[in-house]
Amino acid sequence: MPRWLLVSLTISWLAPASSAIAQQGGFPPALIGLWAESPITCDLLKRLPANAPSDRSWVRITPETVSGTTSGRFMRALGPKAARTTDDKLSTITVDFELRKGGILFETVTGARASMQYMRCR
Repeated sequence: MPRWLLVSLTISWLAPASSAIAQQGGFPPALIGLWAESPITCDLLKRLPANAPSDRSWVRITPETVSGTTSGRFMRALGPKAARTTDDKLSTITVDFELRKGGILFETVTGARASMQYMRCR
């Protein structure tokens, strides 16, 4: 089989898959919601949503943004339970969110502070 034909077939086979991933856009549904460091913080966020505690760690993930302790915008999905964001203040900083076993959301910040762990607020 000629090399150009092999390359052409490979590209035509991969193109639909890559466009489907690109159209997905936004955080995976498993990550969307309110997450906090502790049940106490969840309770405070529910009782005082307009006055979120600044001395506690929490994040609210919507389909396109993250707010709270971390503030950023969706960059790309890293899997069905993981995504990467860019920091709103410093675009050179990326933040990865990954939902692991036990329902714990791990936040890994590159080039900034230590990683965080969050539980889902119910």
